[in-house]
Amino acid sequence: GGASGEATEGTTDGGMSRSSSSSRSPPPRRPDNISSRALSAYTTLTTECERVAKYKFPPHKFNLGECNTSRPLPHRYKFKVYAPLVFARIRTLFGVEKQTFLHSICGKFNFYEFASNARSGQFFFYSHDGRYMIKTLTHAESKFLREILPHYYRHLTRHPATFLTHFYGMYRVCMPDANNQRLHFIIMRSVFH
Repeated sequence: GGASGEATEGTTDGGMSRSSSSSRSPPPRRPDNISSRALSAYTTLTTECERVAKYKFPPHKFNLGECNTSRPLPHRYKFKVYAPLVFARIRTLFGVEKQTFLHSICGKFNFYEFASNARSGQFFFYSHDGRYMIKTLTHAESKFLREILPHYYRHLTRHPATFLTHFYGMYRVCMPDANNQRLHFIIMRSVFH
């Protein structure tokens, strides 16, 4: 349920609900003189780049922290995963195993923040094992990256030895019980690992 365009896919264990939708941002400009087969592939890629998986976490049902210092999450959380299949394919393309990725990002470990003089004023964190960097994004940055995602994905698949940053996932967390705070962030490969 929820906003229009959402199609509920069910409820997972522990009361966490999940839904999926395609965002309503305008699609990237379609190339001219494209064959029907290429157009179908282009349309499919564009659709997948616009897909959004949504999860809801009720308060006090999920714990945060190490086992002996674990405490329940105090607020409701809404979590969006942007273009989940596209980023999963990018991770596969570069040999990132799902379990290793999840352990680095979702394990019960602390992240390491480091100072940055980025003009956007956003924050950077390292995963505990140094494999990945997490960067907070402004809403405008998140929207821009989603708009160029089809072009970025095609470039990576055609040029896997590229020096472009490897983005492995883009997300948004919303906390309705905490002044509706929203945090956009992206996970990328650390250049130091």
